[in-house]
Order: sequence, then structure tokens, then C-alpha cells
Amino acid sequence: MLSHSALNSIFSLIPLPCLILLPNEPVFTIAEVNDAYLKGLNLSKEDLVGQSFFEYFINFEGKDMSDDLCALQRVLSTKEATETGINSYNFKNLISGEPHIRYFKAANLPIMDATGEVAYIIHTVTEETETIAIKAAQESVQQNLEEASLLMTQGQELANFGNWQWDINQNIVTWSETLYNIYGLNKQTFKATFEGYLDLLHRDDRERVYNLITSVLHTQKDSVFEERIVRPNGEIRYLKSWGKVQTDEQGNPLKMIGACLDITEAKLAEEQLKVQINAIETQHKHLQDISWIQSHVVRAPLARILGLIELFKNYNADELDKTDLLDKIATSARELDSVITTITNKTEEQVAPTQ
Repeated sequence: MLSHSALNSIFSLIPLPCLILLPNEPVFTIAEVNDAYLKGLNLSKEDLVGQSFFEYFINFEGKDMSDDLCALQRVLSTKEATETGINSYNFKNLISGEPHIRYFKAANLPIMDATGEVAYIIHTVTEETETIAIKAAQESVQQNLEEASLLMTQGQELANFGNWQWDINQNIVTWSETLYNIYGLNKQTFKATFEGYLDLLHRDDRERVYNLITSVLHTQKDSVFEERIVRPNGEIRYLKSWGKVQTDEQGNPLKMIGACLDITEAKLAEEQLKVQINAIETQHKHLQDISWIQSHVVRAPLARILGLIELFKNYNADELDKTDLLDKIATSARELDSVITTITNKTEEQVAPTQ
């Protein structure tokens, strides 16, 4: 068995808060306490030495000592070192008097006598308050990240907006879930690469987009461009894409990141609007033609008819001359009828597309 002086020498070398307990179950009398322990609790040696380990610490509000008791009992039964879990203690702030919680875990090391029985138990304490706080902060950050990621995913789904990144050296392309939906692809079966992306482009856009991305890698300028993709079912979708290059310290491209917005509906609406505008312009041209006919072509036969009628009324001629005048009036009337028919046909042409 270690002498008392030898035990004290070992005890003084332990930097952690530490007690020496007697194995007198269930009391476990405090035989010695080091300065680190006293400083941590703001106590004197007289406050603890000679007392039961449980008499003092049971005073902590809400403190459950069952974990400590079980650990000490295991030391006696197994004659091996034991540890407690992390336990909380309610302390009062020395200045404000406000309570605050600190967390500790303990280790119990048996010191054996010559007969192989436990003579002392060295009870060391490690404060885990900062570790608990860090862990709580990490969990909070992780939760916030998960919530932010969920919100971003939901936002992408609602907006049909996906993001991507391309590891240039490894040629590994990573897509968001929404981007797979935009392309109509299965994440489990499609392995994204740059070449795979190019294959999905509309053949009329492939060379243009390839040259654009090559230029971006060279100039390292941000890019915005439109492209068409073809889904596996043959459906064509219109995308608006953004790309940005990330480089190393030497300026060599490492990664390209970007996003895609499915603008198919807007593009189709734009095309439909163009068709409607063209129809309106065509109708306007018809109306201009009709207006010209009305203002010029109709006036000529109408003016002749009016002139011939006046001549007929005022001209004193024989029946032969009158018959000739009537023939000319009839000819002008037929010409006017033809012009009116033309106007009618043109009107029907310009009205028909809107029906």
C-alpha cells in the first residue's frame, strides 16, 4: 500500500480538481481535497474534509447523486477505475447571485492496500460545461443549416430553380434535386458530367453553349445565357443559366458554380405573344389597304357616276345619247361594285384569324 506521504505527492501532481475518498460505503468520507477542487467550488478545506461525499453535494438543487454512488460502488465491487456520465450542477454566481448550470463528469481510481482491498479512491472531476455549450452551438448551427437547406430546396421547387457545381479537375458535376427534376432525370441512374450535360442540350444550342463555357473558363468572367435542353421523353425545355468560375491562388480554374431557372412557360408565352403581335400587324396592314381603297379606288367610279348623272340631267340630247350615258353610268356602277366586293373580301380576311 502507498504511504500517506507518497499518496499526497501523487495527489499534488494531479492538475484536475480532485478528492481522496475513503471506501466506507455508503458514506465515502472525504479524506483530502486539492487546491484545484477548492478553487472551483470557492470553498476551504475545512468545508469538505471529514464530511461524507454525499452530504455536501446533495445540497445542490436538483442534483441526483445516484450516478456518483453507482460509480463508487462499482469501484469497490470490481476494484477497477470507473467513470460517471456528464451531470449538471446548479451554482450561484458569486457576484449577481443568479443561478447557473455547470456540467461535470468524474473518474474514480482505486488505490489498493497490501491485501488487495481498496484503501482509497481518487475522485477526479473534469468540467464539461464548455464542451456542452460548444456541442449545443454546433447542434443549433446544424439545425439552422438543415432548416436553411430545406427552405432553399422548397424555394427551388416552387420557383423551378436549381443549382449546380462542376469540379473541373475531377470532372464531377453535382446537381440539386430540383435540377434533376428540371432535366427530367433520375438521380440514381444519371451520373452528371460536363459531357453528359452537353449531350442533354438541344443540338442547335450545343456548340454555342460549349464555346461560351470555354470562353468563361478562359476569361473567368461571370456569364448569363439561355439554352434549350431535351428531356428523355423528347420534351424541349428552355433554361436561363448563370455561371461563375472559382480559381486557385495562381488563377487556375478549380470549380464552376451556377444555377438554372426553367423559363419554358415564360418562353412559350413570349412566342405566343409574338404570334399575336404578328397577327395584329397583319390585320393592321389589311386595314391600311382597305383604307387606301376606300379613300382612292372607290372615289374614281363614284365620281364618274355622279358626273354622268349630272350630265344626264342637264344635257338635252336624243335618246341615243341618253342610252350611251346610261351605259357609262352602269359601267361605273359595276366598277364600284367590284371595288366594294374587294373591300368586303379583305375585311373578311383580316377578321378571320381573330375568330
